[in-house]
Amino acid sequence: MQIDWLKRWVVNLEPSVKRVYALATLLHPGFKTYDFIEGLEFIPATDKDWALRELRSEWKFVWKVKGKAMMGEAPTITPAEPTTNSTTEELTTTELPATEQAVAGPSSPLERAAEYTKKRKVSLCGLLRDKNKAKVADSGKQKEVDELEEYLAEPQEDTEINVLAWWQARETRWPCLAKMVKQYFASPASSGGIERVFSAAGKMHSDLKKASKDSTLQHSLFAAYNTV
Repeated sequence: MQIDWLKRWVVNLEPSVKRVYALATLLHPGFKTYDFIEGLEFIPATDKDWALRELRSEWKFVWKVKGKAMMGEAPTITPAEPTTNSTTEELTTTELPATEQAVAGPSSPLERAAEYTKKRKVSLCGLLRDKNKAKVADSGKQKEVDELEEYLAEPQEDTEINVLAWWQARETRWPCLAKMVKQYFASPASSGGIERVFSAAGKMHSDLKKASKDSTLQHSLFAAYNTV
């Protein structure tokens, strides 16, 4: 039985389907160790490493970026600082109309030096504000925690837990990772449901109902599988 199970779900499984199942398994808090039957280590260690590597890659390059883009704030434009608190060098000039410059004539080197003077204005308030901004930026970097790594560091739960309720309770803690979980948990475990829909479509669209429109078949299938 173990050999048949291993062939069906590990060896002979299509790579794309196997990847989806592997990621969904690791996102289940009861199967984070990638062990399905307690006491029987029949999943190759290489498959476990591969599954964890694929999970981290999918999270880093797809869902982490997408989650930050959806939840991030628009970049803010910092207003210009008042002149009294400016720490940059300002160059002040005195401009005269062209007619007055012509009458005044060329200025002396001392006058030109007085017209173009460099002023460096530094205030204690400005220095303290810049220092506080640097501290806030450093603390923000330290507080940034990777949601996936934090989830993987949590102890493994029992396999019989209600996984949907478990993730719903932690959606505010790991909002970006929760979106990824919803995507992969929606993947069907097998093609049985789809095959049943095709079987029902064949019965509804029998030889005696060939004249019915496609929309009629579509509405009939929708009503049959979406009843309350």
